Amino acid sequence: MKDKYHMSVPQNIEVAKRLMVDSIWKSTVFEGFVVTFPETSEIFEGRVAQAIELKAVLTINNLKRAWKFLLENIEYPLDLKYICHLNYLVGGDDLVRKAGYLRVQGEDVRIGGTSWKPNIPNQYEVETELNHILDNTSMSHTEKALRLMGYLMRSQLFLDGNKRTAMLVANHILIQNGVGLMQVEVENNLEFKNKLIQYYETNNIEDFIQYVFSTCLYGEIHEKEREILNKRSLSRDDFER
Repeated sequence: MKDKYHMSVPQNIEVAKRLMVDSIWKSTVFEGFVVTFPETSEIFEGRVAQAIELKAVLTINNLKRAWKFLLENIEYPLDLKYICHLNYLVGGDDLVRKAGYLRVQGEDVRIGGTSWKPNIPNQYEVETELNHILDNTSMSHTEKALRLMGYLMRSQLFLDGNKRTAMLVANHILIQNGVGLMQVEVENNLEFKNKLIQYYETNNIEDFIQYVFSTCLYGEIHEKEREILNKRSLSRDDFER
């Protein structure tokens, strides 16, 4: 798997900044909240959006903090401590119990859509797998980002916020190396989740990362900005339909 996009790190950071609200909106909808892009933009700017449940507001604000931290620390070498801190930011304001801490015995998690359950994480094994992926010189930066994202999603290291954290980790690697941005389009949520569950149940990541590579990577800002301008005219009724 080759890198799909090539740009300087400052250029990639600029792409991420200009698409930050869009990324946060898509991640929030991915979590099952009914919120429009304009409503997300209002909350992002610190204004009150009407008829939005508190958990959705907290999710948006926490993702805003996590994205700002990521971009301010883009040169930081990725490790488990950094990943835990991203989960801490994602789960802040008591949105996630024990945010930033690995699950321990007795803290099983259930995943919707499948009977498969992940094991309790072992810190040494997690760090070994992180290093195995990140130090693999035969992988492109994009492949490392997608394989690590998949591993983190399947491992469910934390009590909640695992997919949001994993997507942020993938974007850290992509942006740090100037190879694009990862987002799940709202219309692709169901297919993405089906691919993810298939990966959970089989532990075969190849189909999942190929799907992400073909549908979820971006590096051209102008087309995406036109899409965002179109979203500004959507009403809640349009979104719910």
